[in-house]
Amino acid sequence: MRTRIFFPAVIFFFSFGFSLSVSAELIFTAPPRESPEAGMKLYGPIAQSLGSLLGEKVVYEHPRDWLTYSRRMREGQYDIVFDGPQFASWRISHVNHVPLVRIKGDLRFLIISQVNSGIHGIQDLAAKKICALASPNLATLTILREFSNPVRQPILVEGKGGMKGIYQRFKNGDCMAVILRDSFYFNKISDLERDEYQVVWESMRMPNQTITMTQVIPQESRRKVINAFSDDRGAASALPLFKRFSKNSSHFIVANKDEFQGLNELLEGVVWGW
Repeated sequence: MRTRIFFPAVIFFFSFGFSLSVSAELIFTAPPRESPEAGMKLYGPIAQSLGSLLGEKVVYEHPRDWLTYSRRMREGQYDIVFDGPQFASWRISHVNHVPLVRIKGDLRFLIISQVNSGIHGIQDLAAKKICALASPNLATLTILREFSNPVRQPILVEGKGGMKGIYQRFKNGDCMAVILRDSFYFNKISDLERDEYQVVWESMRMPNQTITMTQVIPQESRRKVINAFSDDRGAASALPLFKRFSKNSSHFIVANKDEFQGLNELLEGVVWGW
């Protein structure tokens, strides 16, 4: 009797579970850099565009905070993600994601200090104050990776308002050095100001922010996204995104998997939990 009751129950369970997985929504997300409302305005249209291309319902999910974002990413809860190359590389290595398209251009960071600061290289910043965005920001991770001994790591003076905010803290004298994106240093700081500074360290070049997708989604569907988002008309839903992150862009470029090789090491062994 038990066997007769249990066996149909198992069939029902797996049939029900299978139907749920087939009809489940695909989750698209990005780092919690803005409020849920601002995130929806920025990423909601992209989710709708992805849904049309894939023929499935795609919903934008705003992470409550960085801990939620990193935890759900490690658990493989996200199907499509737009974020920095360190996270993209980690997903490629660990949760079966592939890079599709990315914002054009590269990411590179500089550490600058006052000419007369006595700082001549990154190791001179051991246990000294440096203005930086909160970890796991990519710029900050590139610094921490250079200090394998936690005792010698710089003291991070965090600031709000992006690069502009941490640069202002540096100008206020809150730290001995600041890490900035190279484009900010050369385009947002005047020649007169730069005469007072020295570049004491430069990071490697890394690919810009990227959309990755789980390989559970068929290759043919992934190809549709690549083709559409690499075109001005197909990427129209991302125009607010370009306005924020790449003002001269009107479409994505195709991402090359080799560009992300090893960038997961910026997280693993550097940030707790990775």
